[in-house]
Amino acid sequence: MRAPRHPHVVQYHTVTGAHTTVAPTPPAAAAAPTTAQTTNTDTKTPLLHPSDAFFAMEYCALGDLFSLLETQLSCRFDETTALALFRQIAAGVAFLHSLDIAHRDVSLENVLLSRGMEAKICDFGLSTSASQWATGAVGKLYYMAPEVVRGEPYDPVLADVWALGIVLFVMLTGSPLFRVAEPSDPAWDAMQRVGVVGILRRWDVEVAPATEELLSRMLQLDPRQRTWSAEYIARKMA
Repeated sequence: MRAPRHPHVVQYHTVTGAHTTVAPTPPAAAAAPTTAQTTNTDTKTPLLHPSDAFFAMEYCALGDLFSLLETQLSCRFDETTALALFRQIAAGVAFLHSLDIAHRDVSLENVLLSRGMEAKICDFGLSTSASQWATGAVGKLYYMAPEVVRGEPYDPVLADVWALGIVLFVMLTGSPLFRVAEPSDPAWDAMQRVGVVGILRRWDVEVAPATEELLSRMLQLDPRQRTWSAEYIARKMA
């Protein structure tokens, strides 16, 4: 898989192995080391084993989007902020799809933020070919499309579109749409009867009609009804 390069996809600058050294920790991170960081404070210490490999990743000073959302009033963003971030995330996903990469774990937790509030998609451990059917219920439950939850073969591109919809929904409401997208979930019946727009109105979440349409296009229980691709969404919002 070729390394993606896009302003909204996190960059992995180097792969370090035997006889190389770990890059220095950025000053902001060094000021408050995590448990993992404190186990080895010498940034020039060789890696422990010839088979060890480490990725030197682009530094994103503001951490992940989920953690930032938790700091907001009611754990949600205003519509303008949510759409500005979502526009970047959709552009990143569209770029990956253009490279035949389906992410399969699009989530707030897998979006990092630079100091300038640029959103960057990370963690490609579950990615697969975008042009082939996928199997396996992978990803985070809150973001899993219904067809993924069912364990049937699915189009991973359409599953990414669903996950994009959940990302925007959570940013606007402060809550996931489903605990798990299956008929046993309390929200399933409401989704079948009134759709995501009806749920927003029941929750007294007011957004623009264009935002309602965007959510409705992405959050269709039937994947065949998700007619807006990430590429189309990114172009429409550009």
